[in-house]
Amino acid sequence: MKEYEYLTENAKEYEYLYNISKIKYMIMEKLEEEKSVYKIVDKLKEKNIYIYGAGTIGKKLYKILINYNEIKILGFIERDRDNGDNIISLKHSNEKINPEAIIIITPIDYYNEIMKDINSSGLDNKVFSILELL
Repeated sequence: MKEYEYLTENAKEYEYLYNISKIKYMIMEKLEEEKSVYKIVDKLKEKNIYIYGAGTIGKKLYKILINYNEIKILGFIERDRDNGDNIISLKHSNEKINPEAIIIITPIDYYNEIMKDINSSGLDNKVFSILELL
């Protein structure tokens, strides 16, 4: 019976990871579509933003948005990483993050965890998931 439970749990984990991979692929495809990019730009026009997550999706979003003068990218936010230039650690965020700026969360698989971290850090910024912008 224990072996069956183990296999069932593993199957659930693999299914979850497979679904997350499909969603990430869909996001990357959407970021290639001109229509989707215009939709994002329209929502973020005249705004200062931070991109939470300097991974594949975050970097792709940065490369797209940097070409639009109507949007000012203030940098990336990561949970633990701070390079002093354009990546700010969430741990040191209170003194470094513009409270008027919008935060866009790009790691979809950790969205709930990241939201808890943002809320517990005392930040009161408006926050969007990348999925909300597409």
